[in-house]
Formats: sequence, C-alpha cells, structure tokens
Amino acid sequence: ILASLKMLDGDFQAATQLVEKALSVNPRDLELLGHAAAIAILQDDTLSAGSYERDAFRTSRTPVEFYITAAEDLALRFRYEKSLEYSLKAVRASPSYPKALASAGSSLLRLGRSDEAKGHLERAFRIDQFNLFVGNMLTLIDEYDSFARIESENFELILPLSEKDVLGPMILMEAEAAFASFSRYYSYQPAGKMSIEAYDDADDFAV
Repeated sequence: ILASLKMLDGDFQAATQLVEKALSVNPRDLELLGHAAAIAILQDDTLSAGSYERDAFRTSRTPVEFYITAAEDLALRFRYEKSLEYSLKAVRASPSYPKALASAGSSLLRLGRSDEAKGHLERAFRIDQFNLFVGNMLTLIDEYDSFARIESENFELILPLSEKDVLGPMILMEAEAAFASFSRYYSYQPAGKMSIEAYDDADDFAV
C-alpha cells in the first residue's frame, strides 16, 4: 500500500525501493512484480519492465494478476494506452477470467472506446453477475445512447441531451481556451481530439 501511495505521489524511487524490499522476501509474488513493472514503465524504463514480466512468467505460465496489477497502477497515473496494453495481455493470458475482462473493459472505456469496452464487460458479467463494478459500467454505457456528442477543434464532448445547447458550447469554449494556454506553456499538442464527459447524475459520474 505504501509503495502505491509513493507511486501516486510520483516518488518512483521510494516506490521502487519498497517493492524491491518486498520482492526480496517473496520474489514470486505476481502482484508485487506487477507493481514493479508499472513503476518502471512510469519512468520509461522498458528494460526493467520486461525483466519483471519475464520473472512473472517464470512464476506462472499465465501471469494474469501481474498484468492486471500493472494495468491498474498505470491507469492511476493516467497512462491509459499502456494500461490497455497490459489489460489485453491479461485477457490473452486468461480469456475467461472475469477480472481480466473487466480490466480490459475499463481500460477501453477510459479511452472512449465504449463499443469495444461493452463487449469485454458483457463477457465478464456473464461469468460473474455479482460484480457491481462491471454492472455499473455496463449501465453507464447503455445510458450513452441518451447523451449528445458535440465537437470543437480539439475536443469531443459527451453530455446529457438536455444540456447540449446551453452548457455544451460553454464547456467547449473553456476547454479550447485551456488547450491554447497549456499547449503554449508545455510546447506540446496531443494527437487527435480529447474527450470530455459531463454528467447530470452523481451515480453516473461515480462510475
């Protein structure tokens, strides 16, 4: 837990030291190896991440918990593309494991790929119908049908249909102003449009 908190704080050196200390006691723990791999990736250390992955395979021929743990850690630090990569590896390692399918579904949903997410989540829910996390995500995806989608130069906005004409243009105007400011400050412009979601229901927002 302490290592995860250090990782969230961006103190990757301290997080690595804590995980390595735990691995010295139990070097075969797949979740610990997953944490270690995620911390390495967050520091762009692909060589170490690959080494931890090989250690995971030496422990298990299907190291699904390694991939799920790494995916969850990466998502917490907003590395959504990499999180999806590890989630899909978890599915390939164990195609009928509902936790792996749920991880892939949530990773896809974070990237705005709701149709693909729904397929993974429905498979997970058929196997484990008591998973409220998965059930709530499926409910949210179904509610997207009643939402409006409007666009500006750099953003796609998804919001309740009733708010489309009033709040929609205001949100996009503020988003474009922020985009222009931060792009100049950081000398960086993301590829493609970014997605913003706005909700008028606290339960939907919680999901």
